[in-house]
Amino acid sequence: MEFLKKNWGLLLCAVAFIVLMAIELKQIFSYKEMKDANEKRVDQAQTTKNNINSAGWNILLTEKNVHGDDVLVNAMIAANNQGIAEEHSNDLHNELIKRFSFQPALPKTDGQAKDELDKRLSKLTDTILNNKVEWNCATPIGGLFYVLARQSAPIPTSDFPNIFRQLVIYEKLIQIIVNSGVKTINTLEFPRGLVVEEESEYTVTPIIISVEGDEMTIQKLVNNFSFDPTMLFVIRNMNFIVPTSNSPAEEFYDIVLQRRAEIEQRQEARLNAANSNNERMGGMGMGMGGMGMGMGGMGMDDMSPRVMGMGGTGSMDGQNIDSNALVYEPPKRQDYLVFRTPRRIQINLTLDLLEFKSSGDGTEEDEEEDDS
Repeated sequence: MEFLKKNWGLLLCAVAFIVLMAIELKQIFSYKEMKDANEKRVDQAQTTKNNINSAGWNILLTEKNVHGDDVLVNAMIAANNQGIAEEHSNDLHNELIKRFSFQPALPKTDGQAKDELDKRLSKLTDTILNNKVEWNCATPIGGLFYVLARQSAPIPTSDFPNIFRQLVIYEKLIQIIVNSGVKTINTLEFPRGLVVEEESEYTVTPIIISVEGDEMTIQKLVNNFSFDPTMLFVIRNMNFIVPTSNSPAEEFYDIVLQRRAEIEQRQEARLNAANSNNERMGGMGMGMGGMGMGMGGMGMDDMSPRVMGMGGTGSMDGQNIDSNALVYEPPKRQDYLVFRTPRRIQINLTLDLLEFKSSGDGTEEDEEEDDS
């Protein structure tokens, strides 16, 4: 005890040394465990690489890059493929811009703009009249463009691009409708006026169209919208009605009546044929009976029941033929389909016109030059 009292500092250092050694040993074992785990992961990665290489993927280190890091062969191939894909995407986007965008020539002043609108609306009117198309829209031919051409206030120069771009679309729509053979136009409008929906790479122009025609004309119209080479449409909504119906529940009622009328006409033709046959057979029977012989040696009582049955009641004058004796032909499912029925149909279309845009079209620069 006397030694401890005199050398307590040495004892304290010894205890501190032992504690520090214990901490160091714990850290050493901890680092050893981390080292073993890392070596295990490296071995697993090497095994994976060897397996991939054995499958022919060729994951190998090549020369250093500009930063001094190793470059993998497959990374170089991937980077090259990425460049090819980006180039192809840009080419495709440029082709879409070339095909599905409108960049019309713009007038310089308000007077030139209104003169141009008058001139092109006159051509549209001639197209409608020359093709004998009935214009039933709530607005005159041209709609918004007619209003702009007639207004006394000047048209803002900033609106010229949107106005004449949409005028080109309007002209193309009328041309498609007329070329399809449509003779009645009930609605042709842009519900948002000159406003379009802006997306990252394209704009969307909503369009509402309502026209009338027979089934072949309507089919041709829809096909022309779907396959137009310069306008890309998305059909948002399409419905059909029969203009003569009073309510949607009666849309196809007239179709059923028309089908039934056709069936009755065929039944009447069969009845007339049956009457004609009965009259001929009756005359032959009487003539042969007058000679004391039936037809082929048979009398009237020996006539075929099949021939007698054609008269319904067995009368030979053909006046009492029962139509109920004929087989009734009910309407088939196809008779209720709108495109299988030769009648006037109204189609209501809601379209979205997609127009691809380019970030470097230089429109703003051109406007600044014009203003200067």
